[in-house]
Amino acid sequence: MRYKGLWFCLGIVLLYVLFSFLNRPTGIAVHEAFSAENDPIQSVVDEKETAPLFWQRSGMRWQITPRATYHIAARVLQMETYHSGWQSSFSPVDLALGWGKLSDRNVDQWIDWSQSMRWYFFEWRAGSPYTNDYIITHSANVHIVPADENLKRAALGVHRNEIVLLEGDLINIDAKKGDGSYWWHTSMTRDDTGDGSCELLLLKRAVYEGKEYL
Repeated sequence: MRYKGLWFCLGIVLLYVLFSFLNRPTGIAVHEAFSAENDPIQSVVDEKETAPLFWQRSGMRWQITPRATYHIAARVLQMETYHSGWQSSFSPVDLALGWGKLSDRNVDQWIDWSQSMRWYFFEWRAGSPYTNDYIITHSANVHIVPADENLKRAALGVHRNEIVLLEGDLINIDAKKGDGSYWWHTSMTRDDTGDGSCELLLLKRAVYEGKEYL
């Protein structure tokens, strides 16, 4: 019985290793220099020249409308994964990102970061040299919508405090079913707060830890 238990445990370990290996993203080594000190780069797209995408999810046909191209290099302040609800079928992970002075992890001695229910929160301690306005305009909660399975694995593979480069499109997602309308729209500015202030990013490229994921 002791040997059976040992083989069972070894089998579980091997299955876990195999599962982890199969779910690793495929990336290529790159030596791309980028800084998280700069603001994200955003360029509004011409909707007349950009055709929407259509995806089948949760029994509905969804229209994916690009609003702007988006390029951001930032530190991962916090991350949260989601597994339920129609939104998780598009975005399995939210990344709270900080750039500028917030890309330095030493700011965490002054600021606490947290995420819940697709929201991102911060709380600064007394004496913090970082103002509320600075934090708002140099951080964002980004709903990651991977363009494919490899990018999904890449997005789920990042860790807190990593410096990442993300590229893709800020998008709106819309669908109708019967008399009901469903929508999820991106923020287009860096200084908004509250409901609707998060970026919804169709991720097409990610770079971190010396590897590029497409």
